Amino acid sequence: INIEKLLILDAVMFDGAPGEIKIFTVDEPAAPMILTHGPSNFAMMKMILPETELSILAVQPKINKLGNNISESVKNSIADVFNSLIEIISGEK
Repeated sequence: INIEKLLILDAVMFDGAPGEIKIFTVDEPAAPMILTHGPSNFAMMKMILPETELSILAVQPKINKLGNNISESVKNSIADVFNSLIEIISGEK
């Protein structure tokens, strides 16, 4: 498989303010290994895709409990998420 870059978008608990956006690379020592949709094995992904640049576009949720609706702070950050995604895709970030 020849994938140059892989970007994961998810809510991640990283001690930011609710709705805060942060980009992590999986090689960072403090990179979150648990996404809100369950554990992700980045070590295995790196083994399968060793030449792929893996990163996470993360949004800090207000509450991380199953069945809760999206908080207003996260809803308000959706435009910022899309803008960050456009910057990443266009190579500006």
